[in-house]
Amino acid sequence: LDFAMRIIMGFEYMANPIEKVMKDHNSFKVGKG
Repeated sequence: LDFAMRIIMGFEYMANPIEKVMKDHNSFKVGKG
């Protein structure tokens, strides 16, 4: 399941890298909160 999730995330990243990067930054900030 994790492998499939990584593949899906990869496709989303290629489809819309800017949005993905923004989400990563938001998740990073929340995680480090």
